[in-house]
Amino acid sequence: MSISVKNIGWVAGLLEGEGTFQFTGTPTISINSTDLDTIRRLRSIVGCKNEISISNPKKRPGRHNHSILYRLSFGSSLAVQWMMTIYSLMSIRRKEQIQAQLRIWIEMPGQGKKSDLINKINRVRNLSRMNSIPSFQANSLIFD
Repeated sequence: MSISVKNIGWVAGLLEGEGTFQFTGTPTISINSTDLDTIRRLRSIVGCKNEISISNPKKRPGRHNHSILYRLSFGSSLAVQWMMTIYSLMSIRRKEQIQAQLRIWIEMPGQGKKSDLINKINRVRNLSRMNSIPSFQANSLIFD
């Protein structure tokens, strides 16, 4: 599956501002939004099959009505692939969050074919350096 540079940039921008990178037994990307169309677009672009959850916050006395909140979370290899794809486009703070999650995941025993993934990561780095192309483009060449 080929994803446009425009869509990769859109995902990076959305997750930079609204995303959460965490480790919940596996690297996980989560986002909450009051805009269902935004969550649906993200779900489509990243290729996520997970359901979008909906929460209707309770009204608090003395406050205006709260909007419905839509949430999408995805983990495991899909989150790892997206963390690596958008990494070069993220702020220093977000890069540190991504690095921390991937470091935990890589160091955990018995988590599948990590050596294959690590080899692919190194190939992305080398291809990006040798050909002076952004890492997200090198990533799509190797992971597709």
